[in-house]
Amino acid sequence: MKIFVLALLITASFACRETSMPLAAADQAMEPAPSVRYTQSDIRKIRWIEGAWESTQPGKPVRQNFQFHPDNHLEITDIDDSVEPNTTMLTWHEGCYYLGENLDWVVTWIGEKDVRFEPTRPGKYPFTWTRFGENQWYHVSHRPDGDRPVLMQRINELQP
Repeated sequence: MKIFVLALLITASFACRETSMPLAAADQAMEPAPSVRYTQSDIRKIRWIEGAWESTQPGKPVRQNFQFHPDNHLEITDIDDSVEPNTTMLTWHEGCYYLGENLDWVVTWIGEKDVRFEPTRPGKYPFTWTRFGENQWYHVSHRPDGDRPVLMQRINELQP
């Protein structure tokens, strides 16, 4: 009888322990995709972004390469000195374009000169890419304390 009670107590102690979901799994909760006003072929409107770009931020420049693939995916690769390149994809999924490995942003608008991204997960901010001529565009992060525009300029090196 003592062994049965001891086994029951041990089992109950494990069953009553607080379990937490791993952070990666907790981040998987997505908000429903909003209605979008574009089609899959509208991605062609932003072909102007293809190429290599560098931000004009003082102190922490960002260099990125944007490359379209035949299946209308857009591959964005950080250009830096690291051995393993950091790549993000803009892909079509269930009627919308999504950005990020975990579909972190959904595209809600694709125009001739701008693209709007809305977050699908908590803790992310919406942003817009807005063309400002042939060799410049703005990445504007829309935050509660105000918009944060970063000017991107074309550079003449296309990375593989």
